[in-house]
Amino acid sequence: MKSWFSPSGGLAYHLKARKNRNSLWLPFTKKLNDFAEEWIKSIPHPEQKTLLLFGGSGGHTLTTSFLSKFQKVIHIDKDPLAKFFFRRRHHLSNIEFINENIFDKDLHIKEKFLAAHPPHSTVILWSNLLGQIGFYFDAPSVKALLSHIHRSMRAYSWMSFHDVYSVTPLKIREEWMKRGFSCPEEVPPFLFENLQKKSVVIDHLTQKNFDFERSLVLTWALDRKSLHFVECGCSPPSSTNSKK
Repeated sequence: MKSWFSPSGGLAYHLKARKNRNSLWLPFTKKLNDFAEEWIKSIPHPEQKTLLLFGGSGGHTLTTSFLSKFQKVIHIDKDPLAKFFFRRRHHLSNIEFINENIFDKDLHIKEKFLAAHPPHSTVILWSNLLGQIGFYFDAPSVKALLSHIHRSMRAYSWMSFHDVYSVTPLKIREEWMKRGFSCPEEVPPFLFENLQKKSVVIDHLTQKNFDFERSLVLTWALDRKSLHFVECGCSPPSSTNSKK
């Protein structure tokens, strides 16, 4: 039962998604999927690729149109409720579900997942997962895990969206939900200008861990009193990435 309720989601998150995904979450979801669609355009023949979806949860912020562009989607998530909610939202036949922890005891991606899906036939999406790792491990462990992930992704075309900062409680203004930032460094000045009494800022420890070819930061009003700053980033395989 423990995995049904967790600091990073669980049942409470799924219920919040059911309530807000077609209203409060729409500005974030649209911009996120615009970014994802641009990423797809950089991938040769996505319809022949397998999408390895790490931490896809209920797919609440992803569109069916995006997922249907791949030959197959392998959805890996330890949340026992993820499959139920994902199937209800996305009526697709190309999804395979694996209810399992992505990481081994050494906090590395389990080798079997990458070995079974080589870079020439696979692209990878980390779906709002990497910013949640700090809820379970201390800062040095998070840094080591994210460094390992970055190294493991070099041969792949990959994308991630993840929390950089989150703030609660916060009385959110409508215009904030449409904000975007070109990099995480632009967020703190905005926060210092707009923090309210009793607001608490969480640093999700994801900054400066990934050498993305393209990235931006979106605002996501998770509810009326919580604002998240989510980095979207993508990179091609290292052999084609001019920054490497």
